[in-house]
Amino acid sequence: MKGLNLCQEQNPDSKNYGDCERELEPSVYSVIEQEAALITRPHVCFHCGNCSVMRYIGQTSQKSSTYDLQEREQPGVQIDHENWHIFECPFCHRPVIISSRYSDIDDYPYTIELKYPKISITENGVPMGIYNAYLAAVRTRGIDHHICLMSLRRVLEMICKDNGEIKGSLENKIDRLIKKGALSPVFSDACWIIRQLGNEAAHGDNKERFEYEVEEIINYISEIIRYLYVLPIQAKNTRNRIEYEKQNNGKYKPAKD
Repeated sequence: MKGLNLCQEQNPDSKNYGDCERELEPSVYSVIEQEAALITRPHVCFHCGNCSVMRYIGQTSQKSSTYDLQEREQPGVQIDHENWHIFECPFCHRPVIISSRYSDIDDYPYTIELKYPKISITENGVPMGIYNAYLAAVRTRGIDHHICLMSLRRVLEMICKDNGEIKGSLENKIDRLIKKGALSPVFSDACWIIRQLGNEAAHGDNKERFEYEVEEIINYISEIIRYLYVLPIQAKNTRNRIEYEKQNNGKYKPAKD
């Protein structure tokens, strides 16, 4: 993953769900400049949903183990660096942890990733509309549980339509998705729960839902997204890497940006 836009605001010029912060290109800016920008620019707090410049608490760092780069013209040692930056949200005062990673090898990109609170789905392999809707839903979990549940139901509806199920109720769309083998039957109960709690929230039922219940629904929809979009790409990439190594006497396959 090249980078993560952690602070999202609607922006018609952006391919993602907005750009409250812009990713710095490694070819233009040094690691020091990118680290400084990471600390001073605004981020989203996925605890409370607010986007702001946060109080910087500090960081901890480590270097990964080294290994030979046999596939390069001048084999040597690569050292990977990872820094964990700790922030405090000025609104809810809860911690936010963002990691930055970079390498001594110039053509390995500088990347950032939200570590806490963890957002389990990245944009890799996920249709942008579904990814943005998922992020927007998760962002509301600390604002209003009912809005979050309605938004997660909407994500499930979008997933069905993206997989060719357009007509009928959401219940019928899910059933057809399972019958044709696009979605495993093990997700049947999870889909039922997402649909029921989303309907309950949309209809204004006077039923309070607790944080742990919302977290469960977020986990269910995350697993559905991972099953349909993320896992197939990850498995294909891993197979390609293993096949490359088998055909090239165990040499490491170069990473692609």
